[in-house]
Amino acid sequence: MPILGYGDSLVRWVTILNVRNQLRRRICVVVACLALSACRNPANPEAGLPVPVNPGSVLVSVVAVSQAVPQNAAPLSGVTVHVTDIPNSVGSTYSVGAVTGTSGQIVLGSIPAGNRGVDVTVPAGFIAGPESTTQRVDVIANQTVAVGFILIRQ
Repeated sequence: MPILGYGDSLVRWVTILNVRNQLRRRICVVVACLALSACRNPANPEAGLPVPVNPGSVLVSVVAVSQAVPQNAAPLSGVTVHVTDIPNSVGSTYSVGAVTGTSGQIVLGSIPAGNRGVDVTVPAGFIAGPESTTQRVDVIANQTVAVGFILIRQ
């Protein structure tokens, strides 16, 4: 009989421990779900937010010139550009980016009106032109603002 009594109490303890472990796992799953639901898409922190009320667009043009013949400008495709300093709903800022097409241009739309930065990433074999790699523009509601960059081929 004492062995059965010991076994019964052992079974009760094992059952209690299993229930506690299941409860811990469920709590961990709930906490993880809550944490993930509070996060937005890390690749685009503004995904899912409404489109700005009075957005404008930024037309970015990038041309390449030779150091030897600076008058001969040619469109430069494949250049990464970003519009920066866009305010979000939590009090910080974000940026949106794209790559220029064969025309050396890209239009970035749905940009909230206001003063924004425009950056270009200088590709290998080029250096920044006279206006550097960053410019400031005033995005105007329902209009397209143009900004241009000259990159010098080395």
